[in-house]
Amino acid sequence: MSYYRVFVSESAIARLKDLVEISKGLNSAESIEAIFVRVQSIVFRDLKRIERLALLIDVNGTGQTKLMNAAARHPDDDEDIAADSSSWISHSICQKVFTERVAIQTIDAQEDERFEAEMSILSKGIRNAMAVPLWDDNKVVGVLYADARLSSSYGTAEAEEDLSFFSALANLVASSIQRWLLQRKLRSEEAIRERLERYHTPAVVQQMLAAGALQDGRLPLAEHEISILFADIVGFTALSERLSPSEIAELLNNFFEEMLQEVFVARGTLDKFIGDCIMAFFCAPEPQPDHADRAVAVARAMLSRLDHLNAINRWKEPIQLRIAINSGKAVVGDIGSSQRVDYTVLGSTINLASRMEGICPPW
Repeated sequence: MSYYRVFVSESAIARLKDLVEISKGLNSAESIEAIFVRVQSIVFRDLKRIERLALLIDVNGTGQTKLMNAAARHPDDDEDIAADSSSWISHSICQKVFTERVAIQTIDAQEDERFEAEMSILSKGIRNAMAVPLWDDNKVVGVLYADARLSSSYGTAEAEEDLSFFSALANLVASSIQRWLLQRKLRSEEAIRERLERYHTPAVVQQMLAAGALQDGRLPLAEHEISILFADIVGFTALSERLSPSEIAELLNNFFEEMLQEVFVARGTLDKFIGDCIMAFFCAPEPQPDHADRAVAVARAMLSRLDHLNAINRWKEPIQLRIAINSGKAVVGDIGSSQRVDYTVLGSTINLASRMEGICPPW
């Protein structure tokens, strides 16, 4: 019978215990900052040769990593990190790790033949460096990077042990990052869904989200053949003078609620409410070859519903509508600032419909 004895260094055992403890903490971390703080404390305690640490993540899945957090062991380096953002990081190393999906360690980057053509490494004075990929199933979502500008004696066994520990730590971090990215995506989709449901039926919104039609949470501008519909209350100015502000608000809320149902039944898109006017269009973002017929059907349905509501005295006094429809080319998409975005249509087709609505007879 053969017996094998495995020798494990005390430092390796201590690091394994650290990994067990940090995994517990990372599971409860709810933000990137919380994740990084836990990783930072372990790295600077156990990897004595490391001076600076950075976490880079491909947040939007575009293939480009973004610096999320960075820290330095020494206070003087903290100032450099804050002032220079990611300029101190070897992007050559990080990009290689990210694209080639490999872990990289160099004991002296200034003498390493792999980086002899990388002037940035020479100019930044990087000596020791480690970078490992953050895996999410079969793809890399980021890089955990650490370096030092001071050279030091470093045995091969020590270097391998440090890299193994750093890689194991990165695997734990990757799991937390994966959870954070998923939560971020869900929150983003919920915010987008809430905004889009102002304009579209839930079924259309779900179709857009499933098709991945959004770019950075926005619907891109594109030219479409559409039909535009304007519908407003006849004599609203005079009507509002006979009603109190609260009665006007109640009237408009009820009117919009009733009329918008007809727009959504035909899978139309609400552009906006303009005072007492409803502006809606058809054939975007969902293609509708019969968009003109839909617009006409909605106008008829609005008038039919209005007749019924007037008959049952839904309002304090009967109301009439003016409705205009026009079909043609228009630019459709999200327009606005970072604080507010509206899904809308632009072009002469819309302008003409608006002018038509102002002169058409009441119904």
